[in-house]
Amino acid sequence: MDIVLTILRLILGCIFLVAGFNKSSHPYHFANTIKAYQMLPFKWMISPFAFLIISTEFSIGMLLIVGWQIRAAALMSAFLSVSFVFSTGMALRRKQNIECGCFGKNQSGKISLKTFVLDIGLLVASLIILLSPESTNILSIDSLPPSTQITVYRFVSQTLLPWLLIIIGTLLMVKLSRKLFAIISLLPFEEDKI
Repeated sequence: MDIVLTILRLILGCIFLVAGFNKSSHPYHFANTIKAYQMLPFKWMISPFAFLIISTEFSIGMLLIVGWQIRAAALMSAFLSVSFVFSTGMALRRKQNIECGCFGKNQSGKISLKTFVLDIGLLVASLIILLSPESTNILSIDSLPPSTQITVYRFVSQTLLPWLLIIIGTLLMVKLSRKLFAIISLLPFEEDKI
């Protein structure tokens, strides 16, 4: 049973990680998909909500794959899956012919009963992992002794995370500076008047 739960955790983690990664490469498309659902009361909420879903899916996937804070990740996964079930159910009830947006641009089709059932499957898998005993955490950081968990936590928080933030920040700055340069180069040039 431990192996089955571990495989289920890894599959669920991969699903969320791939979904979050695919959506992050086309965030505006995903925001438009969220807009099509007509679930949020204000337009200004669409982009932050899209970013929240993308980052949450990515975080859930990473936590489930490495096996760190499995119960918290499974709880987040269950809440997110409930929102997916609710939104696809409402779209089906309204007979909306919209794209699912499940795995980002060009990766998922229109909302259908199959989409609804798959979302229920994600919810069931999340609940199984959430309610499973802690002894079933094979191949996970949670199964390590507490002293080793502290060492891993320190490495991630004091070494790995800062370097990742520096790399991501640098890449974003390069991208932003390229766009800024492109904007500046298109502006008309005024000669200095002496």
